[in-house]
Amino acid sequence: MFACSLAGGQTATPTTPAQTVPPTATAQSPAAQPPTLQLVRDWSVKLEPQVWYVAPEGDLLLGGSAPGTDAVELSTLSADDPEVSAAGQVTIRVAADGEAGWESDRFWNHGWFFTVGGASFNGSADSTAPAGGFTVGTLAVAGGAAVSTDVEWSSFHIMAGKWLAGSDFNSDGRVQAAFYGVIGLRVHSQDISIASGGTTVEGNETFVSPLIGLRLDLQLPCDFAVDINANVNFMPGDTSSFGFEIAPTFTWRPTRNIGVQLGYRLLIADNESGDEGADDFFSLDGSLAGLYGGVEIRF
Repeated sequence: MFACSLAGGQTATPTTPAQTVPPTATAQSPAAQPPTLQLVRDWSVKLEPQVWYVAPEGDLLLGGSAPGTDAVELSTLSADDPEVSAAGQVTIRVAADGEAGWESDRFWNHGWFFTVGGASFNGSADSTAPAGGFTVGTLAVAGGAAVSTDVEWSSFHIMAGKWLAGSDFNSDGRVQAAFYGVIGLRVHSQDISIASGGTTVEGNETFVSPLIGLRLDLQLPCDFAVDINANVNFMPGDTSSFGFEIAPTFTWRPTRNIGVQLGYRLLIADNESGDEGADDFFSLDGSLAGLYGGVEIRF
């Protein structure tokens, strides 16, 4: 039967009154020590296959429409319904062999992680234009007309993180917090097609931008863990991209190498390419958001 001690985070083991546990000796009080990296070399590679129940939102402009034309919302096209989508990432970690604090000459040799991951949304919708109709690109849709929309939106990321600070809150490692600084790249690939009355307009573009952010890892009693990723990406120019991500993940690990995940991801993206009114203009100020679940495999 599963049992968990909040004090220890592991299955409780009965002890007799005669048993004692010697205290851990430290050279100085934890409050007087500099930030210290305390990572056990219990895994080096982590696989996280996930299923993301995600919905897109956004305002769309395509090339060929006159400057000043109002953007069309994906909700107007009924293209904002959530879909089950594939997601996931792979992480390689360079953990510390013992401790490597700020004052250690080994600080920059340890406490790194490298992650590659992504997600892909693919949705189709049939709808009826609102009474006032709308214009998107060179397509003018009259009120009440039938409209078909296809949205393909993939997002990929490459990240490198470095441990910056952490604490075990005087818990002898049973509870731990670790902050990482993160840099990397984010890629958005967007392909949208809208058809009505025998005419189809399309827009597709790929946006690449650098990102910077923070990651918080919390190890909790009873084999639970929480990690929170928050980052911002920005690239100016003719093909510009600005956005951010916030993604908290809750994990329960029944074994050291296997975990079950539940989380929420909000991915904001304001992407624009070309000059408004030009044939190649593309603009989508939108987001992907939804709950996800998956498994964590560490070795």
